[in-house]
Amino acid sequence: ATAAAKTATATAAAADATVRLFDVPNGILMRSLDGHTHHVLSVAWRNDLELLASASSDQSVKIWNPRTGARVRSIGGAAQEVVGVEFLGDTTHVAVATAEGRVRIYNADNEQLIRELDRVDDFLHALAATPDGKMIVAGGRRGELTAWNVEDGQRVPLPASTEMKTANR
Repeated sequence: ATAAAKTATATAAAADATVRLFDVPNGILMRSLDGHTHHVLSVAWRNDLELLASASSDQSVKIWNPRTGARVRSIGGAAQEVVGVEFLGDTTHVAVATAEGRVRIYNADNEQLIRELDRVDDFLHALAATPDGKMIVAGGRRGELTAWNVEDGQRVPLPASTEMKTANR
């Protein structure tokens, strides 16, 4: 789930293939976005809150107009489920992470692939971008983080402490 603080809207990704937008102060469901055919695994707002992206086990990313509920675009082509999506800064570019270890950057306005980053030899679970959209970080099953510079697509070395550990390990 994510929240758009400027609008007091909470967004939930759901196993029933929908994205739900909630009016938090009033505690009501504002709208359900239907269009995926399998679990929705991640949602992301563009900084201006004019677009919402959702990533799904159906191997696609959907771009939505959250005000109308209309699906604006659909980005497909992943070999496995799409596990994460993030808008990059104030741009229309989205970073997309897939289970097979791929991270790609697309233009959400026209579905054009801008860049495919070096593949990670891991089943990815998570994706994040810095607020300025200049760096992407992905994490996978092995508990390691991989970071890339968006501008040139090169990997960014991270300190050894970025290996995720749990108290029970």
